[in-house]
Amino acid sequence: MSDSTLPYQKLIRNINKNTIVITSSSNLATDFKEQYTLDKLSKPEYAWDTPKIYYWRDWLRYSFLNFNKKNEYTLLNDITALNLIEKCISENLSNPLIKNQNLANHFFENMQRISDWCIPLSEIEKNSYTQEEVLFLKTLISYKEKLRNAKWIDKTSLLSHFIEFKDNYLSNKNSTENYIFTGFTTTTPILEKICDHLSLICKIDFIDNLYLQVNKKKMRFDNSESEFRAAGKWAKDLVLENPRKKIGIVFNNKDICKKTELVFNDSFYPGWQSQLNGSTRYAKFTTSRSINDIPYIYHTLTLVSWYDQAIPSKDISVLLRSIYFQKNNSKGAYSLDQKIKKLPEKNWRINEILSILNHEASQDELIILNILKDFMTEDESYSMTKSIRNWIDIINSNLKKINWFCDTDGSDEMSLIKGHWFGLLREIEIPAKVYKKISFSLFLNLMKSLAERIKFNQASSFRNIKLISYDDVDGMIFDNLWLTGLDNHQWPVKRKFQYFISSDLVKKYDMPESSPEKSVASQSLLLECLSSSASDVVYSYSKFKDEMRLDFTNLLSDGDDYFSDGDDPGWFYGYYQNTKANIITIEETLPKVEKLEKLKGGVSTIQLYSQDPFSSFANGRLKIAQPTTYSYGLTPLMRGTLIHNAIATLFSEMPSSLDLKKWTKDQKKKNVSIAIDSSYKKISDYFKGELAESIKFHEKKKSEIILNSLIDFFVNQSDHTIHSIEENMNFTHANLILNLKVDRINQSLDGKLHIIDFKTGKKIKILDNKGNIKSSQLFAYAAAMKTNIKSISYIFLSQDEISEEIIIDQDDIDQSKQSLNIKNGINQIYSIIENIGKGDIRINIKTHSKNEMPYRHLHVVSRIKELIQSKS
Repeated sequence: MSDSTLPYQKLIRNINKNTIVITSSSNLATDFKEQYTLDKLSKPEYAWDTPKIYYWRDWLRYSFLNFNKKNEYTLLNDITALNLIEKCISENLSNPLIKNQNLANHFFENMQRISDWCIPLSEIEKNSYTQEEVLFLKTLISYKEKLRNAKWIDKTSLLSHFIEFKDNYLSNKNSTENYIFTGFTTTTPILEKICDHLSLICKIDFIDNLYLQVNKKKMRFDNSESEFRAAGKWAKDLVLENPRKKIGIVFNNKDICKKTELVFNDSFYPGWQSQLNGSTRYAKFTTSRSINDIPYIYHTLTLVSWYDQAIPSKDISVLLRSIYFQKNNSKGAYSLDQKIKKLPEKNWRINEILSILNHEASQDELIILNILKDFMTEDESYSMTKSIRNWIDIINSNLKKINWFCDTDGSDEMSLIKGHWFGLLREIEIPAKVYKKISFSLFLNLMKSLAERIKFNQASSFRNIKLISYDDVDGMIFDNLWLTGLDNHQWPVKRKFQYFISSDLVKKYDMPESSPEKSVASQSLLLECLSSSASDVVYSYSKFKDEMRLDFTNLLSDGDDYFSDGDDPGWFYGYYQNTKANIITIEETLPKVEKLEKLKGGVSTIQLYSQDPFSSFANGRLKIAQPTTYSYGLTPLMRGTLIHNAIATLFSEMPSSLDLKKWTKDQKKKNVSIAIDSSYKKISDYFKGELAESIKFHEKKKSEIILNSLIDFFVNQSDHTIHSIEENMNFTHANLILNLKVDRINQSLDGKLHIIDFKTGKKIKILDNKGNIKSSQLFAYAAAMKTNIKSISYIFLSQDEISEEIIIDQDDIDQSKQSLNIKNGINQIYSIIENIGKGDIRINIKTHSKNEMPYRHLHVVSRIKELIQSKS
């Protein structure tokens, strides 16, 4: 046995380029390859030979397929073999009540056992008595004959074929090559035969990787959920201690399910449900992930479920902590979450929650409750049957009503999530021909089922953590291992294999499950090996299951009967509540504005404050700037500057809308050309060389299209004059000075002013869907004007179209446009400037990347200010 403290070290030391490693399972082969690579990467080696590591059945298949001489035999895949077996069954059985496909699977498994235990066909012929045994025998004979006539081989006959033609596959092997067999606690007769033949031509070693010294701990829990959550917290703590540790958590087959994953991740990755797309840090049994694993899709399905039915209190809490409700009003969502925890734990409908919580709800809570009210249907349409297409339209309409998929941050993640969601809806439409009209409940079940079945591959951030079953962990080695579910009800495992050969043969060849004693002995050996598969091993079981009292399995008896009572770490409620006790508060003097101070960045600093006060402070008051980034070609900023300069030149003589209407086609063309040439002349040094000239020509053509379209845009507006172009303003409030530049101010015939800002980039909204300010720029301009403003607008410039986003003051409402009391927006700007002046340096963690460690800034802000003051 290995006494090394690192997984597989004894095995790794014995490998060279002439070594082939044969493993007992495919999982062990994959795991060992990963660990071998990690071991090489941890050493100062720049290159190494690719190790030859194979699961023993895969090695036989590899040897057969890579035979360098002409091979007259063909290897069938499992699907083709099963189809052939099914055909052979049909030739010998004509009972329509029996599913030949299921029977073919059972027969194929029996053929594999017969091959592994080297049972000759003659023995099976002598010992077939029952109807099932005779049918199996006839099918086997027919199947073997078809394989022989066609010179086909399947995985059940590959082993005997390899032995029969061993000289072809083994004689050409290099005499210096040696084989290492690992992970085998027992060997089958066919494997022993292969080893005997190999030993005649090369060296063979059986090497295990088990630990001699193991720290063991036994724990018991009140229920399995507590047990799995405790395992999740244990794994999380180990990862925090050392991210490179190889950790295994082993489950019984019945626990390999979605529910177990959810419970485990409640404490392994607390609060994963509140992420937009936290699935890469979410531990799973398999590498493939369903779209239901994406938190935001999970939230969507939960919300849609609530549309028709009552959902548990826990699901409501998960929903309130989702990123959607947190972005709308985190204070209101958390407050409602606390109130829901005080309600009886049951399934609630939306209208029940609204009727209970609307009473005495705060302003923040009402924002969240109103969203739920908007989502809830006004009629009982969900109680009727409809076509799948109708249900999809209803669901999308309700989600659109509350802007569920609104991408506030412009992130690629939300676009990806929306793609997954609409892909799911497309898949649901496929069975529309089968279901003409269905209930909403059936539609919901179809959607949830498809969300689990639609898979995509996504690498986990924690590849060194294995959630695995007892059947699949065979031979694998870990640093830390937790064995769950070791109660006397599940261990020994009540296995049942359906044999189609006589029980006399099963006992004669000592096959698995040939007797209860044989089954118990093999399971006891498995647990014994697992107990030495890591330097630290935890055994656990739950004391109760369905009102039944359980004890620890008697298959593991090491003399130590002491069990500690395990604590349930709880789901992520506790994680959020307990973090407050660990927060250290450091008192700092707020860097208030004491005298007149220039605020760098102007409106961009005000806009930044709405997203993250600290970033606004660093940019506007500390005047911290990002390094200049260099790029090839014409940057978006330079392109925008060229357009702005051309517009300023074009309208420099302040032509009114009536003047523009009088411009002839030639005059319009001449004015546009002069404006563009004037703008591009300012950066003439930039366009040198043939490629640069080509770019310049292309860009000027685009500018020409934009300016001509802009002239037509103003001609089609109501009559107006130009009040100012590119006007510089100094705006002082709360001892802060802002330097602003307004692109254009129009004046209507009634004397009222209209503020305009030209945008050459992506379109932005002035207000969000709830009427709150989303972009502060135009309101800052209105505040600086200190006079009544009729409207504020962005004009978006592109060669395809000229479009406008406009807000008209509430006193002059045009029903076709958005309206708002602009004075309220101006007051919000004043409030933001005052807060900046008071030294608000709060941090919005969501706007910072995880690597920035934003909390570090909290205790250094005043130090930065002192440093600046001392240098000035």
